Amino acid sequence: MWRVLTSAVPDVMLGSTEDLAGNEREHRMRIECEDALLRLLPWLPAPGLDPDESPAVRAAAIADALESYGLTTDPVNHGGVQAPPRWLTDEDEFLRVADAWTTLNRSG
Repeated sequence: MWRVLTSAVPDVMLGSTEDLAGNEREHRMRIECEDALLRLLPWLPAPGLDPDESPAVRAAAIADALESYGLTTDPVNHGGVQAPPRWLTDEDEFLRVADAWTTLNRSG
């Protein structure tokens, strides 16, 4: 997921992660993912914002947001500026979405 997000939104990259140790590298990559997802928030379909959705549905919503973001610079209007969904700022839930992303992209 990190590779796809930072390719789509390259200005969120904080610098090379090659020289960083495991935990430090993982932390940096998570920050970059969060920043990219915050940038994609206006394109995120409603299921990705729903607090009751599964990680798999959220991962699919991220894929949809990436596709929309790649097609237009005009975000979809979801009723104005949105606060980040809780799953994005909850490390455990974010990791579940990242795992679902991996599964989604293996099967699709």
